[in-house]
Amino acid sequence: MEGKISVIVPIYNQEQYLNKSISSIINQKYDNLEIILINDGSTDSSIQIIDDFALTDSRIRVFSKPNGGLVDATIYGVNQATGEYIAFLDPDDYIGPLYLWDLLSQMDDDIDFVASGFYRNNNGQFIPVILSEDIKIVGEQFQKLREHYLLDGKIDFSDKIFISRWNKLYRTNVVKAVVETFFNYREVTLGEDSIFTYLVLSHSRGCKAIKGPKDYFYNVGNQNSMMVSNTIERHMEKSKLAYNSLKNLLVNEGLSTKQAYALYFFEVESVFERLMKTDFEQFRKLYYHLRKDEVYTTSLKLFRNLSYSARTWIRVFGRLYFPAFLYSYIRLKLKSDLKTIKLFLDNTRFIFKYLVKNGLVKTRYQIKFRRRRDNNFKEINKYLPIIDSRVKEIITSYTDRKTELDECPVCNNIFLFWWDGFDTAPELVKACTETVYKYYPDCTIHLIDKNNYRKFTDIDSIILTDFEKGKISIQVFSDILRFNLLKNNGGIWIDSTIMFFNKMDLLKNLNNKPIESLEFSSTRYFMKYEKYNCSWSGYFFASRKGSLFVKVVDEVFREYYLKYKDYSTYFFIDMILMMCKKYGLDDNALDNIHFADGDMMLMLRTLGDEYNKCYLSQYEAVPQKLEWRYKGKGKKNTNYCHYIQDGIQDRRSVT
Repeated sequence: MEGKISVIVPIYNQEQYLNKSISSIINQKYDNLEIILINDGSTDSSIQIIDDFALTDSRIRVFSKPNGGLVDATIYGVNQATGEYIAFLDPDDYIGPLYLWDLLSQMDDDIDFVASGFYRNNNGQFIPVILSEDIKIVGEQFQKLREHYLLDGKIDFSDKIFISRWNKLYRTNVVKAVVETFFNYREVTLGEDSIFTYLVLSHSRGCKAIKGPKDYFYNVGNQNSMMVSNTIERHMEKSKLAYNSLKNLLVNEGLSTKQAYALYFFEVESVFERLMKTDFEQFRKLYYHLRKDEVYTTSLKLFRNLSYSARTWIRVFGRLYFPAFLYSYIRLKLKSDLKTIKLFLDNTRFIFKYLVKNGLVKTRYQIKFRRRRDNNFKEINKYLPIIDSRVKEIITSYTDRKTELDECPVCNNIFLFWWDGFDTAPELVKACTETVYKYYPDCTIHLIDKNNYRKFTDIDSIILTDFEKGKISIQVFSDILRFNLLKNNGGIWIDSTIMFFNKMDLLKNLNNKPIESLEFSSTRYFMKYEKYNCSWSGYFFASRKGSLFVKVVDEVFREYYLKYKDYSTYFFIDMILMMCKKYGLDDNALDNIHFADGDMMLMLRTLGDEYNKCYLSQYEAVPQKLEWRYKGKGKKNTNYCHYIQDGIQDRRSVT
């Protein structure tokens, strides 16, 4: 595996992303690179940023040109490339350190590009995009791919190689041949990747597809904003231009124009679906406009003829013949109602079992707790001001003080909690617990349950009594327990549903601070109050023994309950932590939490996916928070089977 890779980054006013995107190229394990940064007439500080990078790395080549758009900047960059291979990176995206190494290792002598799955990065939440299969495509199969690279019967882009230019590594000679024709499409600003990929397929001998997601992180955060009318009109005009451009290409080569219709549908679809969820009036206008749009209706009929899927038929029929309000009701309201019904049935089954086991009084409390859990995100904005007014006096009475580090030792304790005991815990909990033993052998691990928690705690007797009566949920009690444990003993609280793939040493981070937790990108969007964002993971929290911070949180739990006899909301602990942040408790301790660049919830979302080692690099980036209720759903060869049921190779007994 050898050869220089030219990484081309077209840049126009992307100052907020460049430090991360360019650094991700510089830090590639495969270092035989030239990094071509094209400043396409930026008016912000982008040029200063890339010039500064060029001073630190001789592999960086900076070019500035008048603004000409993405296609023009891409062509300009390709013409400067001197490597044997070319890769593209959009300036608001970034790549993992093994990304280029992995793609180059898959390049064979008889193929001209390699494509891979990737991650959609939605404000720190990573959504894997998987290609259909690991496959080498040459000969007749490759010709078939060229004719169907956009569509394969589904109302979605084909997942054979995906249409983007940036999830691939190419031979330079192919790309240089492509840009001679691509030059004619400089005015296309939407769907240009579809045209580029078609041209690549026309000039290539074959390709290879890697099914699993390699570490390319495509930033979709800006696509979630609501669109105004004139923006929609421009989008439609750009979609029609892309359609006509691809159609003319296909006609000139004597090929079917089906893929041009598919491109138009996909580009319009992105606006159509978004408006249905955000702006019904604009959705209605677009809906009736599209029913008169011959290109759009032809594309719908195309999908109808290609697919035998009932779901496709329903969507096609609804768009062509249903009134707008009825179509939106079926797609959104009915879907929501079905979720509500499922939730009701799940809760009913649980409550019935709970009633038989615990009696009517405790069941009444449990119904209240589950209602709070089901409405948890709806209640955040309602309760934050209430909690603020109720706990402000307690917290602010300590804001002129801070932890004396010399008086509060760092203790090598780890606390895991499962109320009924770990012997009978679900297999997911046991598997997670084993990873704690594996990666923290130098710590004293305490398995806390209903039989021994009093040995480590001094929780108020009224709270304990009411918990035993069922007036306090087990979820809230575990929050009370964790801060009381840390106050009395020091160490790390780790939820029993966190799985580790390496050690993240929060204790080491306590050398110069009173508390530590974990912040990752999506935590910032979990909760926001006034100008403050969430910067912690309550389920992975460390503290020095007796730090001011945990003492105050423990006091808030006690005093709040003694006064109000209820904890009000499912997210009570996070709301308390938000108040601690707002009022700067313990010398603004929550402003100095360790940031980890990863998604702590990725494994939970992908447990049911087919096992693929490609996920491992992201599982290793941050500890993975799981859900004990997950059962595996009977599928074989999934991530759940590999990591939970089969477990770690050196599995040890948890007794």
